[in-house]
Amino acid sequence: MTKLAQLTPTNLMEEKAKFLASQAYEPQFKYAQPIDPKTLNFYGPPQKKFFDHAVNLITQFPKSKIKPPRATLEQIEVAVETACQAANLPSLKLDFSHDHLSQVRLDNGTLFIRTPIQFTQAQLIGKIHHEIETHYFRILNNAALGFEPAEESYAFRSTEEGLANLHSFLDQPNVPMYKTCLSYIGSYLTQQLGFRAAFLEMIKLEVSTELSWSIITRSKRGLTDTSQPGGFTKDRTYLEGSVAVWQWLLRPENDIHDLYAGRISLSEVNQTKKIVSEKNPAPKLYFPKIIANPVEYLNIIRQIGLTNQFEKLVS
Repeated sequence: MTKLAQLTPTNLMEEKAKFLASQAYEPQFKYAQPIDPKTLNFYGPPQKKFFDHAVNLITQFPKSKIKPPRATLEQIEVAVETACQAANLPSLKLDFSHDHLSQVRLDNGTLFIRTPIQFTQAQLIGKIHHEIETHYFRILNNAALGFEPAEESYAFRSTEEGLANLHSFLDQPNVPMYKTCLSYIGSYLTQQLGFRAAFLEMIKLEVSTELSWSIITRSKRGLTDTSQPGGFTKDRTYLEGSVAVWQWLLRPENDIHDLYAGRISLSEVNQTKKIVSEKNPAPKLYFPKIIANPVEYLNIIRQIGLTNQFEKLVS
């Protein structure tokens, strides 16, 4: 599986300027090395029922026209350092750049953060839950348990991103997954359409120019001529994974602590529990504070599902 960094175009900002200055130009992306076409469909195609659900949800809950202030670089630095100190972890490195495709991405001890910042102070808390208290803790636990790095697959990635995405809303369980839905819509549209056509469909949904560019670029990464249908489908894992993990968490026999036993998928929980139980002495594992109260935690998870009408996606 090609690393995400390799899928980032080397001429991203130049092509953005050309695209926004024209009524017809389709971005022509370049990469540091050739991209294997198999990479683009590694996670499989987005599903129409999830696409339809995402469209319906953002239509029902249109984004507020009132724009709260975005988080500042200083606020991000303080929040990350505070989270690391609270967990007795070494500080994470921060890399701010307009060249990053993700708003925030954790990789090898560094948080890569796209500028200009597009998320609010309230959403910053969700980013901490997502990147540090989910991704980072699972990475550290995986190492502490002596497990091999996770094998990349749809099953793993949908669990990894589904859990992290749910945790992004632990402090805002009544807020719809607006960006998650838009990312799914973008992933679906780009399989059928070229860049500009997919971009214009996002604009019709009253998505800003900046966000529409960002979403379609994420889904078209890996392509050279973006006028062609197709693209990278990783963004399907966030919404689909959120629903799958939500279902799993609400079953009374399941325990959120078990999902922190390394970087595992839902299908690997039982066998991993057995391995962990045989560890002697038991290694120190990292868990977010919120799961210390399982009743409160599950009530929040339940509310996130209700807000986003996940029951409609459960077959």
